[in-house]
Amino acid sequence: MLFEEQLETAIALALKLETLLASEYSSLKVQDISTFQNIQSTKTDLLLQLQLFDQHKKDFVEEHKVMGIPPEIEPLLAGDPQKNWIYLIEILSRCQTQHRKTEIYLDQKIKTTHNVLEVLTVNNQDHTTKLYNESGKNTIKTLGNIIDEG
Repeated sequence: MLFEEQLETAIALALKLETLLASEYSSLKVQDISTFQNIQSTKTDLLLQLQLFDQHKKDFVEEHKVMGIPPEIEPLLAGDPQKNWIYLIEILSRCQTQHRKTEIYLDQKIKTTHNVLEVLTVNNQDHTTKLYNESGKNTIKTLGNIIDEG
């Protein structure tokens, strides 16, 4: 298969990935975990196929190296293939942005969950080794104790 044909295939894969990443983010926002989990295998398949294209690109560039130095790919392409290459880079950039958006969302959810668990935890980690103070009172702070003190 010619590199130009592989490039067109890669564009189709990248467009599918872009749509899938948007669906992944949407499923997280509405907390549809089953849809999120189902997306993961499809996303992995698309990424593997794009990784294969990357190897084709490396082979294509390797064929055109001069004095042992591989050239940039864009000057090797002309006309539609060059436009397609630029389009592919744009799509992959949007995919990267969407992936980063999902990653930030997940990180924030994890931090929020961690903070909630910390508030709800019976044993405060700062006082786990010192259960009682000098006068024999329990030093473990719980949400109930804090409310009673207030």
